[in-house]
Amino acid sequence: MKNKGFLYIFVIPVLITLYGFFQLYRMSDGLSPSDYDYNEMALRHFLSTIGLISSLLSLFISGAAMALCRYSTTVARKSQNTLVIMFNRCRKVFPFMMLGQIVFCGLSIIFYAFSEIAWIVSAFEMDAGSYKLLTLIGMGVLGVLWILIKSLINIKNCFAMFQPTPSLVIGHNVSEQQAAGLWQWVRELAAKINAVIPDNIVVGMEECFYVTANSVQLVDGEHLTGNTLYFPVTYARFMSEDEIAAVVGHELGHFTGQDTQYSLRFTPLYSGLQNSLEQVAIKAMGNSWIDNIVIYPALYIGNYFLKNLDETVNYWSRIREHAADAVGAKASSEQAFSSALLRICALSDDISQQIHRLYQGKFNDPDLAATVFEALKSRETIDAKAQLENSTTHPLDSHPPTSLRIAALNVQVDDALLIQASRPVSEHDYHNMDKWFADPQGLCQQLTQALKKELGEQGEQIRKELEAVSQIVAPEETLTFRLGKKNVWFMGGFAMVLFIIAAWVTSLIFSGPGAAGSTQVKVAAWTAGFSLFFALASVAMYRKTLQPLFTLSNDSILSVQLNKPVMLVDIEDISMRVIQSNCYLDLIMREDAELPISLLGRFSRSIAVVTKKHKITMIIAGTLLKEGCNEKISFDELYELLAKYLQAAHARRVLIELNS
Repeated sequence: MKNKGFLYIFVIPVLITLYGFFQLYRMSDGLSPSDYDYNEMALRHFLSTIGLISSLLSLFISGAAMALCRYSTTVARKSQNTLVIMFNRCRKVFPFMMLGQIVFCGLSIIFYAFSEIAWIVSAFEMDAGSYKLLTLIGMGVLGVLWILIKSLINIKNCFAMFQPTPSLVIGHNVSEQQAAGLWQWVRELAAKINAVIPDNIVVGMEECFYVTANSVQLVDGEHLTGNTLYFPVTYARFMSEDEIAAVVGHELGHFTGQDTQYSLRFTPLYSGLQNSLEQVAIKAMGNSWIDNIVIYPALYIGNYFLKNLDETVNYWSRIREHAADAVGAKASSEQAFSSALLRICALSDDISQQIHRLYQGKFNDPDLAATVFEALKSRETIDAKAQLENSTTHPLDSHPPTSLRIAALNVQVDDALLIQASRPVSEHDYHNMDKWFADPQGLCQQLTQALKKELGEQGEQIRKELEAVSQIVAPEETLTFRLGKKNVWFMGGFAMVLFIIAAWVTSLIFSGPGAAGSTQVKVAAWTAGFSLFFALASVAMYRKTLQPLFTLSNDSILSVQLNKPVMLVDIEDISMRVIQSNCYLDLIMREDAELPISLLGRFSRSIAVVTKKHKITMIIAGTLLKEGCNEKISFDELYELLAKYLQAAHARRVLIELNS
């Protein structure tokens, strides 16, 4: 567990619990019944006790959640069925644990706060300062109450995150009349490998081959339940019948044994849980300290649960894929399955390029598969060798690298295999699947139009959203910032005070009778030294204020301290830390971005290039001013401004890519 997760799950509940014990200790330490009002102390004791019980329950939930997670992870290694059982048990219990953690942690803070209010009212004479303190405590209590109410209101969301959602698919559910040959071929293939016949066959163009037992929602409104096989004509058009049989056999292999329960039921649920937990965290969390204390422990419990299952899930995922690969080889041959894996990976880029044109609204051909065929027909070979370390894509799961899957089948990656996988597209392969459909050309054109309509609408919507974001910053808008002189005056004034003290002590040394004492000399020397140090520091700060710290434009950050501009599209993220009156702003750069070079020395610069962490850190000491109007800008305003410019720059970059 990372330190941050441990802090929120355990340290915060422990500190809250210790505070409860401290409250009870304060009430009993050295007091006799005559020292206090019995009713007032009874009330405080009751409130502190309830708060302590709540914090102990919060701490117990943290420990129980960690123990349950560790136990479940260990036991789940025994079998896939055990993993499914343990996951189902945890997914039912953990929402209660998360909500219990929020409620008990919040209640403990509320009762402790009420106990402190009772103490302040009874122990001090109420004046303006006391009322202000009570008001602050009351605001904190109201904040915690609001967090609890918000959590209870969102209880349905918390439980809904553990429920599977239908997969949205762009495709056509083919019936026996539309694809009698395909249905018959799939039945014979399933009988050969002793697999379950799918309930639905969805023919599409966007994804690769896969199966799912999760409910499927087609874009035309049809809702499918049961086992569904997704059959992509864009890939099948360029593969031999043996290769298609091997891949479909692999997918049907997931319908054998425990895979129907695990791979097809558990995997979509697990993926949905991950996405839903992230969304719940985004909606539930705020930026206040109350959110951090009350909500974060519960969210880290849910996150810890998922993270600990990842390794076990991946362990069984590798086993399942290799087992399904063996079934696919049985449906055809090891050689055909290995060739199919390499060929699918090699074809994916060309197919993706044409699909990208659909997003752009630039695709006008009637048949997507025919367009890909025309684009590939002029090539002598397809580069299959370069795909050995790639993985085939799957909307619900991940696959091991192709080289490992081929090696597990005891197939040598020799010239014969690479020649087979890299063969040029042919009319024979292209029309090979025609016999399985009543109207193959009409079906492909229908699928192309449906895909064009859906992706075109998605692309247009995305384009409108990006254009709106890109326009939040005007192209000619430029802002220049410089450091304020607040710290200069502070340092200079402090240096002057120290200098006066040093001068005064020195005058005492020379004006006093007899020889000066060693202590007086040391005080004068040290005070003069510190005066000189702060004077030099103030001069250095003053020099920094004479020139702009940086200039922010719609595409870059420019500073005289760096040898070249920092392009906004090269910044992946920004983070900010405020320590006392100093702000440390980190610009997290892309791994492939070339970092600028700092032109100033370590002690003279306000912008540091941290090469090892691939980031640029701005150190803003004191105040920051907008040049021209000398308007002060807060650190939060600066962060929001940079975030706005960053979003606009990235939106423009994506728009350029979409239109290219």
